Amino acid sequence: MLDDWSKGKVQDVFSNINMKFPNFREKFLSHLNTLDVSYQKQLAHSFDKDIIQRCNDKQEFHDFGVGLAECDQWYMDYFSSDDSDDDSIHKERRDHRDEDYYPTALLHCCSIGDYSFVKWCCNHGVNVNRYCTYSGQSPVLTACENGHTEIVKLLLDSGADFNHCDNQEQSSVMKACEHGHTEIVKILLDRGTDVNTYDIMRNTSLMKACVNGHTEIVNMLLNRGATYKCVNWLSRSPVMMACTQGHTKIVKMLLDKGEDINTCYVFGESLLLYACENGRIDIVKMLLHRGADCNKCDVEGQSPLMMAVENDHTEIKNLLLDTLGTV
Repeated sequence: MLDDWSKGKVQDVFSNINMKFPNFREKFLSHLNTLDVSYQKQLAHSFDKDIIQRCNDKQEFHDFGVGLAECDQWYMDYFSSDDSDDDSIHKERRDHRDEDYYPTALLHCCSIGDYSFVKWCCNHGVNVNRYCTYSGQSPVLTACENGHTEIVKLLLDSGADFNHCDNQEQSSVMKACEHGHTEIVKILLDRGTDVNTYDIMRNTSLMKACVNGHTEIVNMLLNRGATYKCVNWLSRSPVMMACTQGHTKIVKMLLDKGEDINTCYVFGESLLLYACENGRIDIVKMLLHRGADCNKCDVEGQSPLMMAVENDHTEIKNLLLDTLGTV
């Protein structure tokens, strides 16, 4: 393994089945620490040239920085193109989306959450901002996404750029919000990260927390000044996302904050219509109790009642009929 590593075959070393076991990694690291310091440093700083060459269409590449700028267009063209009918090509794209490749030991260990190995890399002077994956994942982005709190702290203390974004313009705080890592979100906010940045689809950290039902994070973001009256490129707002997914507490939180209960979106869809369409009975009750207009239709003339009937939400249908009968 050390021979492969010294030759830059980092992916092969950390893909070894034994490296999945913490006890083995601990023994392996203990052995590394017995080696000559200069050799340890060489290993810590090595990167997988095969991955870089594949990313750059096998063009020689000696150095690369945050974001892998030279790979961005290749990555976007490869993964965003939908003009092929070849199922095998689409499968290959999905496989690459699902499995990112890590060209350095630091990136591997940030992914699996091995604090000792990450500290070993940092102690040997590895630049925590220099290397990224195909998708632009830096070490701190990787650690934030996977919820490795102590590693995030270590990387930040080592100078990691928490404002760096991946190829989809997703920042560290967005990753943490999406995956519900509350403590990491707090750490990043305390460090001064911008709470209102957005990704390539104009999704904010608040939107990611809302759609995934992370109530505590939503509350934290709102208290830190997160904008809740905003929409992404699909014209979906934080409250609409929470409403559609049935996150009642978050919907209440946003309404209490001042979100308009009768706001309609690009096709005239109201919150009540979305809740009725998706069978969110508790949200429907809350919206009606707060005075939501149950007669408001979208641009196609569909009312909340029609949506409830169309989608076989009987309890909601009866609730709406009772409400309509009293107005």
